[in-house]
Amino acid sequence: MTTPMSMDGGAESGGSSNEMTGTIAVVIGAPCSGIGQAAAMKRPVARRAGLPWVQLLALFTAGLIGMLIETLPAGILPQFSADMGVTPSLAGQILTVYALGSALAAIPINQLLAKWKRRDVVIAALGTFAIANAVTAASANFDVTLVARFVAGVGAALVYANVGGIAARISPAGAQARAVTIALGGAPVALTIGVPIGTFVATRLDWRWNFWGVVVMSVGLIVWMLATVPNLDPAAAPGEKPSVRRTLAHPGVVIVLLVLAGWVIVHNELYTYIANYLIGFHYGQALTGVLFTFGVGSLVALLAVGALIDLHHRKLVVAAMVLFTVTAIGLAVGFESLAVVYISSALWGLAFGGSTSLFITAATRSADKDGDTAMALVVTVFNLGIAVGGIVGGLALAGAGSEGLAITGVILMIPTVIATLFARKYAFVPDRKPAPA
Repeated sequence: MTTPMSMDGGAESGGSSNEMTGTIAVVIGAPCSGIGQAAAMKRPVARRAGLPWVQLLALFTAGLIGMLIETLPAGILPQFSADMGVTPSLAGQILTVYALGSALAAIPINQLLAKWKRRDVVIAALGTFAIANAVTAASANFDVTLVARFVAGVGAALVYANVGGIAARISPAGAQARAVTIALGGAPVALTIGVPIGTFVATRLDWRWNFWGVVVMSVGLIVWMLATVPNLDPAAAPGEKPSVRRTLAHPGVVIVLLVLAGWVIVHNELYTYIANYLIGFHYGQALTGVLFTFGVGSLVALLAVGALIDLHHRKLVVAAMVLFTVTAIGLAVGFESLAVVYISSALWGLAFGGSTSLFITAATRSADKDGDTAMALVVTVFNLGIAVGGIVGGLALAGAGSEGLAITGVILMIPTVIATLFARKYAFVPDRKPAPA
């Protein structure tokens, strides 16, 4: 997330402590999480005229696979539950255990592998994906499938906590936040296409082919990364130990994590039950169109954040939180108009698309020398937010129906957006001009 390697794999030496200044305020790279920023201040960063696109696309694909594995089951639950002989609600726990695996593993597993070279960590995660998904595809036992899904979630924690740091360390100063956005862009893309792909394959072939496909993708990406991505040394200085307590002592980190928690909970309580929301207002036939609109908005936002994050990080964070609040308000008060629902879905996508990169950048900036552990905390909070969002959404739906989902979102987003607006001293700091490459 001790010297980094050059983009062609050769070891670098020398360099001043200012080499990593710029876009992410020298806080991207990582010993335990893959985003070990502070230590990278002491070490040189590869400088090229342009971004290393081949390597960045490999990292992008790693995140894509991780999120595909998480979202695919949402499109296969009817076939999966029938095949396994369990109820649909119980079958849905294969999504929950995946997020739980990521949440529980993000900090301890990344700390355990703190001394491993960075590419080796990601390849270990891809190997975990291949094995866990092969077991899922072949299993006829629901309990075995749950264990395999949990293990796959552990692999996802390694991917999400490391690809951003690798991307920053192999990219030119002044473009590191953009590189991180590209590397992490696979996740929102997969979120957009995962459910449709899973549904298409499950209805035309068999749900198991989804997971065999992921196995093939994982093995292919291992080969791609071995051929193109440099095996960077850990960014931590010798004897340097990550500390969760020390990281949380940075007030900006706590604020970022609280805002992240509010945002993820609201996003997931709405996304998990969006079909129920639409059915409750007799718009069930619009589900595909609403999800497609959300996906298009997400992709537009991802491109915009990738282009603007180095110069306008704070503005983008504020815009995302405000747009998301407007989305919740639109769904809460405009449910009588399908057009309003579609507009809200588009705004939702715009708010969501590049948010992962925005939060990673904010957390690592706020953490100073502890950005590595801050990244692991981001992964943990993100996945816990997914689980909590499902619970909150279920309670809201049961208690107040479809309208209750959106109203709950508005209530939770108000303090979230206020914290974003007023936390400019420690978190979501004013934008600064990056150092020239």
